[in-house]
Amino acid sequence: MIQQEPHSETGANLRVDVYVRARPADRTQCDAVVETLRTCHESGRIADLNVDCWPKDVSLANELLEDPAVAIVDEFERWAAENGVSLEPAFDVRSVHSSITGEKDRVLSLPSICIACYNGDELVAVFPCSNDDRTITVPDAIEALAGGDVDTLIGPFGVSVGTAGDVRSR
Repeated sequence: MIQQEPHSETGANLRVDVYVRARPADRTQCDAVVETLRTCHESGRIADLNVDCWPKDVSLANELLEDPAVAIVDEFERWAAENGVSLEPAFDVRSVHSSITGEKDRVLSLPSICIACYNGDELVAVFPCSNDDRTITVPDAIEALAGGDVDTLIGPFGVSVGTAGDVRSR
């Protein structure tokens, strides 16, 4: 995980966590997203930036060997339920059956790239997500963060972001 210190002179307190697949189908897009977010961090638009890798799929069959991504997605799902949004189809659980071993498994598929925004330790947005009116993709989120127009991005989900990433609940 890459973690950078916040720019305290900006007063920004919006933390952005980016999750990318270890081997994404579109490496160029993932690299561009991370580079844009690094620029946002360096310019003070976001206070803190974390970049982490996660797998394409995670088995849900063995709780003793649970992948850390499952806890992250659980947090995302709680946020989505509290805010009336959906994380599907980017996050999807499906059943798989091995015709060779006869074993059955439930597998969580993770998107190639995901962005989570936090106000301190409080999760305030996850992208991609959608509600009845709108779908916000990772490129939408990047455009808003890079343009300093985070209110437009997060506002529909009950959170307001002021200047320099100062996040306040509505």
